[in-house]
Amino acid sequence: MVQKLPWDNLSFGMSSPRDPRLPPGQRWVEELIEYSAGGRPAIDEKEWRFAVDGRVAKPLSFSWEEFQSLPHVDLTVDFHCVTTWSIKDSPWRGVRLNDLLTMADVHPVARFVFAECYGGYTTNFPLETARRPDVLLADGYRGKPLPRMFGGPLRLVVPPLYAYKSAKWVNRITLLEEDRLGFWEENGYSNHADPWKEQRHTADDRR
Repeated sequence: MVQKLPWDNLSFGMSSPRDPRLPPGQRWVEELIEYSAGGRPAIDEKEWRFAVDGRVAKPLSFSWEEFQSLPHVDLTVDFHCVTTWSIKDSPWRGVRLNDLLTMADVHPVARFVFAECYGGYTTNFPLETARRPDVLLADGYRGKPLPRMFGGPLRLVVPPLYAYKSAKWVNRITLLEEDRLGFWEENGYSNHADPWKEQRHTADDRR
C-alpha cells in the first residue's frame, strides 16, 4: 500500500512542454525545500565516520578530516523532488561516489548500492547509477558548507533520480549483489524513481 505523505496533495504546477530540462509534473523553484523522514539527527563531526563496505575488496572508512582530504569536484546539476519541485543549475561540491567505489575495488558480482544515514534513513539504487560522474557525496552547496537542514555535513546527490534517493546525513554505502529496499521504497514509493517516467509510487514502476 502506498503511504501518503503530507505533501502528496500539494500542487506546484505542471511543466511546460517547451522546457526540455523539466520532467513531467515538475515546476522550477529557487531553493531547496527541507523534507525529512524524521528530525535532523545530532551529528558531532569529531565522531563522524563514513564507510564503504559490502561486496568490495578494500573496505573504506573515513573520519571527517580524512574525507575532506579526498579530491573534490564542483558540479552544477538539475535536482528533482518527488513532491513536484525542481531546481535548475543546482551547485554542489563533493566527492564523486564512483571515485570511492574505485578505491574500494568493487567485486564484479555487486549490482546495487544501499545507503545508510545518521537518523536511520536508508535508500537504494543500482551500481550503474552510482558510477555516473554526476553522482556525488556532497559536503558543499552554493559555495558554502552543506547546511544541516539540507543533509550536512554529507549527503548523496543523485541527479538522475528523484531526491529521496539523495539521502541526507549519509554515513555508509554498502555494495550488494541483490537489491534491498530503503525507507520510502518499503513504504510504497518507486524503487526506480525516474523523474522522466514519473515513477513516484510503486504502481508507476512499470512505466
